[in-house]
Amino acid sequence: GEGEGDEETPETFMGHARMCFVGSLKGHEGPVWGLAYAGNSLVVSGSSDGTVKLWSLKTMSCLYSFTGHEGNVHTVSVQNGRIFSGSADNTIKVWDINQKLCIATLRGHTAIASSLVISDKYVFSGSYTEIKVWDLKTYQCVTTLKGHNHWVRALAIDRAPGGRLYSGSYNSISVWDLDKLECVKTVATPGGSVYCLLVSENRLFSASYDRKIYVWDTKTMLCRKSMHGHLQTVYSLCVSGSLLYSGSYDQKIRVWSLDRLMCLQTLSKHQGSIDALLAVDDMPDYDNFIVSASADHSIYCWASSTKRVITPHET
Repeated sequence: GEGEGDEETPETFMGHARMCFVGSLKGHEGPVWGLAYAGNSLVVSGSSDGTVKLWSLKTMSCLYSFTGHEGNVHTVSVQNGRIFSGSADNTIKVWDINQKLCIATLRGHTAIASSLVISDKYVFSGSYTEIKVWDLKTYQCVTTLKGHNHWVRALAIDRAPGGRLYSGSYNSISVWDLDKLECVKTVATPGGSVYCLLVSENRLFSASYDRKIYVWDTKTMLCRKSMHGHLQTVYSLCVSGSLLYSGSYDQKIRVWSLDRLMCLQTLSKHQGSIDALLAVDDMPDYDNFIVSASADHSIYCWASSTKRVITPHET
């Protein structure tokens, strides 16, 4: 049944307040694959319905739908008032949030633009066996990073000084120098395809086909631990405060303690695979606030608070 066994979870567990459902963002007419935060309580989503939507978390409503892609939108990222969206039409579109229009289309991929991440200079887009690097100012393709043998479904950036780009493909994770745009290391990973990567301080988390989350030391790229709990492939990860969140094909979100890597809570409401998770760290009144996007066409918001009683905006 819904939230099986969740009723027993105390109000706080190991010092963490329980996450509760607080509302939904309704409007997509297909699976939702990507989420990004635009600051100021604004969330961006990309869907199989071909649209990129801009939402207000204050009113839980859609402010605008960007249309123009000729295929599913698989990934979205936001930088400095611009939305970047990667699509099954093999392009990346750039949208101006204020002007509400498409200001550039990046062409060059010969397959789906399936993952996106942005550094201070470049846009990195993952596709079949390769990563394209685009200049953030001119939107020109600077180079193509090769070496993967399969889809590059996961990209992450370590934003610390001397940080790296991490890319995940089939049974492998590669580490790239952000200045030289060269591969500095590739490690074999068990578990098949890597669907999501996330950097948190000196750790890299990878979500994989085999239902596990692997924990890597970013300095050595040695695998330190594997986290078990999900019953199906893990597709999405995010971190908020001292908590890690994971979303899976098993339709559940798991909440983990970052220090002990223990599962604290399971969130059940979605009726489909959870393909994207987003942490929103500047919501007043909440300790933790996350957004989840699913193949069931829904986007749900979840939060915890030690300051106030949480009541859903709507169900």
